[in-house]
Amino acid sequence: MYSFIHGILGDRQGGEVFKCFSARHLGYIFLTAAAVVIICLVLRGKEQNEKSRTAKTVINIAFGMYMADFFLMPLAYGEIDIEKLPFHACTAMCVMCFLSRRIPALEKFRTSFALMGLLSNMGYLIYPAGVMWHAVHPLTYRVIQTLLFHGVMTVYGFVTLIFDNGGFRRKNLLRDFCVVTLMTLWAMIGNAVYNGTDGEYSHYFNWFFVTADPFGVLDAKTAPFVMPFFNIALFFGAEAAIYGIYHLFKHRAPMNKEISMSTNGITAKDLSDYREIRGKIKKKTHLFGRYAFIIADGEKTAKVYVGKGIYEDLRFYDVGSELTVGYIGHTVMNIRPGIVYDEE
Repeated sequence: MYSFIHGILGDRQGGEVFKCFSARHLGYIFLTAAAVVIICLVLRGKEQNEKSRTAKTVINIAFGMYMADFFLMPLAYGEIDIEKLPFHACTAMCVMCFLSRRIPALEKFRTSFALMGLLSNMGYLIYPAGVMWHAVHPLTYRVIQTLLFHGVMTVYGFVTLIFDNGGFRRKNLLRDFCVVTLMTLWAMIGNAVYNGTDGEYSHYFNWFFVTADPFGVLDAKTAPFVMPFFNIALFFGAEAAIYGIYHLFKHRAPMNKEISMSTNGITAKDLSDYREIRGKIKKKTHLFGRYAFIIADGEKTAKVYVGKGIYEDLRFYDVGSELTVGYIGHTVMNIRPGIVYDEE
């Protein structure tokens, strides 16, 4: 029985080899992106508890895949790969995201876990260095499991960050910093405990890349003292940049003229977070950032359609760009993106 299963799941050497950015690799990336878009479209306008159930289902799938891998690795590789222990950010955040949906004390860190999990898993999905190192066939268990797992974790990160009640609040940055720092310390503990040689045991791990420079720029003596701080700065800097971009589009007024919403003229379909439109939206939802896509007809007044309601006391910041839709000699509409917000 073992030989039969191993023949199916085991690494196949020779012939076609998985390559980064090959058609098969891009297919995994496309499927992940498509899953994010489809789930967001389906959840748009749904109740918050339904969004939470969806996110919980996605992380359950990811955690189930992670646990099942420990039972399937002996069948595929002949042993359990110790490197799959949760000392890398990808796997550690899978465990913490799963627990944050079940332990009330961790709920406040749910967005922070999801954000770090998104950055790490999406990064590995785009550049799966470990898979390429083994040089195996694209249809082997190693390739399929690794890319599907990181894809599901990427989907969970997007779904949580887009629909979670916590949102991108600046006060969460301290929690993000704590999560990145603790992840670094956790990886250092794992490397210290599991690295070494004794009898038949001989392993050198570089979990979360805190003991050695994966790019080979730093020498072996310098890297352990520099890489932990570099990882903290890199991840926290990326997270802070995401917060900055988010709040830039949320609060910053463009140079163009501000338009007040009135009764006639422009029809706007808002695909935004809605949470800032306090007291006006019964069902809170958001998709693709705080944007309204304005179909302009030349008037300076506007009516905003938000979901099934029409709200006339909102304001719209014109970002100054315009897309003309039509055919030769005829303009059907001009689409202007902008930001809808409440005056409160």
